[in-house]
Amino acid sequence: MSKIRNFELGVDALLQDAITRANLYAEAGADAVYVEAPISKQELAVIGKKIKGLRVIGMLEGGMTPLLTPAEAKDLGFHIITYPLSAPYAALRALKNTY
Repeated sequence: MSKIRNFELGVDALLQDAITRANLYAEAGADAVYVEAPISKQELAVIGKKIKGLRVIGMLEGGMTPLLTPAEAKDLGFHIITYPLSAPYAALRALKNTY
């Protein structure tokens, strides 16, 4: 699966620039697009409305992006949700509780 990783959404880049680049990737045939670290539900809503194709959102505990339920993510226009740290956190908690 192809995806876009865009680290420029943070402090200096404009959201519109990230959306433009994501759409260019989608038009070029990316299977799904992902804008790195949106910082508010408002930004997520804009991304969900303006980006073409399948949209991916990353739910990273302690990250910049607000944590959403699957229903909230779907309502904002996202198709795929990743939880990159949930399994390692759960495994570490189990180990800590065991030992």
